[in-house]
Amino acid sequence: MPFEKNADSTIRSRRNIRTPANENEARLIRNEIADLVRSDPSKAEDLASDFVDQVVRSGSDPIICSIAWRSRAEAALYRGNPTAADEAYSRAVDLATEAKRPDLADQVSVGWVHVQGLLGREEQASRLAAGLHRRLKKRGDSEYLAKLQMNRGNLAYHAGEFRAAGRLYAEAAQAFRSAGIQDSTLIALEVNRAIVLTNLNRFEEAIEVLIGAEELARAGRLEYLVAHSRFNRVHIERIVGRYHEALDGLRESGELFHSQGAGDLVASADRARAELLLELGMPAEAARIGLRAVRQFEAQKMPLDALLAREVAARGFRESSEPQKAIELLSADFDGSSASNYRRMGIELERGELLLMSGDVEAANAVVQSISSRKPRDPGLRARLGLLGLRTSMAGGRESRTREVAERLIGESRSWSRSSGIELRVLCSELDLQRGDLRRARQGLTRAARLVEEHRALAPNALLRSRSFDRHLAVYLQLLRTELSEVEPSTPRLLTWMERARSRGFRDRFHERGRAANNKRLERMLHELRRVHFDLEQTHDSEEPQETERLAIQAKNLEAKILEARMGESERQGVPMAPAETTRIARSLGRNEVCIAFFILDDHVHALCIREGRVRHSRLPTTWKEIRRELDRCRFYLEDADQATPSDSDTDVSLLKVRDSLRRLYDGLVAPVVNSFDGVERLVLAPHRELHGVPFECMFDGVAEMEGVVVSRVPNLSSLVARKRRVPSLSPYSLFAASPKGLRVSDEVRTLKRIFGSQARRVEAKSTQLLSAFAEAGSVHFSTHAEFRSDNPEFSRLQTLDGSLFVGDISKMDVLSPMVFLSACETGVVRPGPQDELDGVAYSLLAAGARRIVASRWRVEDEATTHFVRSFYRALKKSRRPDPALALHEAMHVGRAARPHPFFWGGFSVFES
Repeated sequence: MPFEKNADSTIRSRRNIRTPANENEARLIRNEIADLVRSDPSKAEDLASDFVDQVVRSGSDPIICSIAWRSRAEAALYRGNPTAADEAYSRAVDLATEAKRPDLADQVSVGWVHVQGLLGREEQASRLAAGLHRRLKKRGDSEYLAKLQMNRGNLAYHAGEFRAAGRLYAEAAQAFRSAGIQDSTLIALEVNRAIVLTNLNRFEEAIEVLIGAEELARAGRLEYLVAHSRFNRVHIERIVGRYHEALDGLRESGELFHSQGAGDLVASADRARAELLLELGMPAEAARIGLRAVRQFEAQKMPLDALLAREVAARGFRESSEPQKAIELLSADFDGSSASNYRRMGIELERGELLLMSGDVEAANAVVQSISSRKPRDPGLRARLGLLGLRTSMAGGRESRTREVAERLIGESRSWSRSSGIELRVLCSELDLQRGDLRRARQGLTRAARLVEEHRALAPNALLRSRSFDRHLAVYLQLLRTELSEVEPSTPRLLTWMERARSRGFRDRFHERGRAANNKRLERMLHELRRVHFDLEQTHDSEEPQETERLAIQAKNLEAKILEARMGESERQGVPMAPAETTRIARSLGRNEVCIAFFILDDHVHALCIREGRVRHSRLPTTWKEIRRELDRCRFYLEDADQATPSDSDTDVSLLKVRDSLRRLYDGLVAPVVNSFDGVERLVLAPHRELHGVPFECMFDGVAEMEGVVVSRVPNLSSLVARKRRVPSLSPYSLFAASPKGLRVSDEVRTLKRIFGSQARRVEAKSTQLLSAFAEAGSVHFSTHAEFRSDNPEFSRLQTLDGSLFVGDISKMDVLSPMVFLSACETGVVRPGPQDELDGVAYSLLAAGARRIVASRWRVEDEATTHFVRSFYRALKKSRRPDPALALHEAMHVGRAARPHPFFWGGFSVFES
C-alpha cells in the first residue's frame, strides 16, 4: 500500500507525529491516513485523533487544524461513527472559514453532506449541497463536483428517489472519468449505482456492477470495500431468491465489517439478516436480530436507520403473533424527525397491517389511502401497499372494489417478490371461492403451490425450508377448501394436498440425514451447551438458585447462537421426499391392515381411510373444537393420575373419568369410520397437529371393536410406501443406561440381561458413544431422563452421562438401528401447530433412518415403566418375527391387568417409517 511506503517518513508512529510545517505537509499526512483508512480503519482513526491532538497542542494555524479535523472526520466515517464524523466536519468547516479559505471549506463540506444525510438531516444536507454545487461549478473544481454529485445521489436514494439517484450517480461517474480519477471513491460510486439498479428491478445488471466493484477492491487490497460490495450483493441475492448465496454473503461481509470496526455496517448486516429471516419465514429470530440492529444504530446515533430496523423487528413480532410488542416498537415518535417520505411510508404500512390485524378496518383503510396518494415507486412498498389494500377491501365487504383492486394487482405483481406473489394468489382465490368460481380458484392456487415449492427449494438446508413453510401453508389449506367445495371432492386430489400440507420438515430431514456440514465452530458451541446442561443437572437439587439462573441464561444464549449457525449451513441437496401417489399408498397396506390419516381444517376433522387398495374420505361429524375440548379433559385426567397415589389413581371414580373421556374421543375420531374395521388386525395412524397427542393406543380399553387391534403411527402416508415389510432380527442388541439417578435404569438393565443374555451389552451412554451406537447397533434401548422443549424443539434432549443429546445432533446421523426403545418421558411428543413439523425426539430418529421407535407421549412413572419394559421385551422375544407394535399391544394388556388406569400402561407408542 502507498501508506506503508511513506508512513515512516512522516507519521512514524502514534507517539511520534510531528507538527506539519505547512499546508502541503498537512495534506500529505491526511492523504496517508486516507490510504490507511481503507485497509485498517481502526488504526487510521487512532492516527487521525493523534494528528488532531498534535496540531491543537502546538497551536498550528487554522488551515492545518482544519485539515487535521477533516482527516479525523473521514476516519470516523469509515469506522461507522457518523456522529463523531459530523462533529469533526463541523469543526473543520469552521476553521477553514476562520482562515478565509472558502475553497477548503467547500471541499470539506462535500463530505459533510453525506454525513448529514446518514444522520437524517436530509433537508439541511440538500440546502448545503445546492449551494456547494453552484460554487464548485463556478470555481471549476471538477473533482469535488463529482464527489458532490455522488453524495447528492446518496441523499436522493435515502429519500426513495431512485431514478434521480441514478441520474446523479451517472453524472458523478462521468465527472470522475473526465478528471482521470480511478481510486476507491470510484469503487464506492459503483456500489451505489448497483444499489439504485436494484431498486429499479434491474437485478442481473446490478450484480454484474457489484462483481466488478468487488474485483477492483480486491485488486487494491481494500477489504472494507470488498465487504461493502459483497454486502450489497446479498440484498439482490435475497430478492431473486438465491438464499444460499445471500446467507454466505451476509456471514462473510458481517465478519469483515466487524474486523474493520465499521459499527454502522455491522448494524446494517444485522438488519439485512433480519429481513432475510422474515423472507424465510423465521419471524421470531428476525425480531431478535432486528432489535439488535436497532440498538446498534441508536448507539451510532443514526435515527433513520434505527427506525428502519424497528420496522423489520416489528414485522418479526407481528408474524410471530406478538402484535403488542410490534406496536410498542413503532410507538416511538418519528413525526417530528426528518425521516424521508420513503421511510415514513414503510413505517405507516407496518402500522396499517397491525391495525388490520387488530380488527380496525377503517383505520387500516385510511393508511392505505394516505400512502396511495403519495404514489410510492419502490416495488417492495408497492407490493405491501397493494396487499394491504386488498385485505382491507375484503375485510370491509366491498366486493366490487375488491375485485377491481385484485385485477389491477395481478397485472403489477410481475415485479413483486415470490412471497408477495404467493400471498396475492391466495387472496384472489378467496374471492374466486366467494363467487363460486372453483376452476379459477384452483388454477391460481395450483400456480401458487408451484411457486411455494420453488421458493422452498432455494433454501440451503432442511432447517430453513421447514421454518419457511409455515407462511405459505395457506396455499395448500386453500386448495383443500377449494376441493371440498365440490359436490363430489376428488379423493386423489384431497390426498395429494393433505400430504403436501403435513410434515414437510420431516421429509426434508429424512432426505438430508447424515449430510450436515462439517462446522467446527458449531461443534464447539454444541459441546459447550452439553457441558452447561450437565452443570445445570448438578445444580437442580442444590441451594444455589443464582448459579442455576446463570447457567440457564448461558444455555439460552448458546442455543440462539447455534440456531443462527445452523441457518447458515449448506447441505447437499437432491430431490426431496415427495408425497406418493394414491394408488401406491393404497397398495402398501397388508390384507388385514387399515390406515387412517387425519387432517384438521378450520373447525373440522377430515379422515382418509385406506384399506385394500381403496381410499375413502370422511368429514367427521364432531367438530374440532369439541374434540380439542375432550382431548384437554383427557390430558387433565392423565396428569391428575401422575400426581395421585397408586391407590387413588386406580379407584373406580378416577378410572371411570378417564375411560369416559377416551370413549368420547373414540366416538368422535374412530367410530365414524369403524365400518372399515371388520376383520382388521392392525391400525396404522397418521395424526395431524394436536391429534398427535390423542392416546389412540388406549382406546381398546372397554371398546369391543378395538380390543384385538394392534396400533402404530406413521409420520405421513408417503412413508407407508417406503415401509419395509420384514422387520430384521434384533440381534445384536445394545443396551444404553444414561441416567445417574434412581434405580429404574439398573432394573431395566437386569431385565434385558435376563431376557437376551449375551446378546445384550451395556455401553457407556456418553454423547459420542451414543451417536456412534445409533449408527451401528442392531437395536438400542436407552433408559434416561428426557426433556421436550415446546418453545424450541430443536433443543429437546436426551440426558447422557456427559450432558445431553439434542434433536439437532440426531439430525446429523444416519441411524441404522431397526428399533430404538426410548425409555424416557415425552420422547414421542411433538409441538402442535398448523405446520405439523414432527419435531420431537422420536420423529427425529425416524427422519434419521430408524425403522421403528418406541417412545412415550407423556411423563411416564418409573415403577410402571420398569414392569412395562419387562412385558414388552418378553413379548418381543417370543415372536418368530419380532414385531414392536404387537409386543407393545401385549405389554399394554399385561399392564392394564396390574394397574387399570391408562396413565400407567398406555403412555408408549410405536412410531414407524
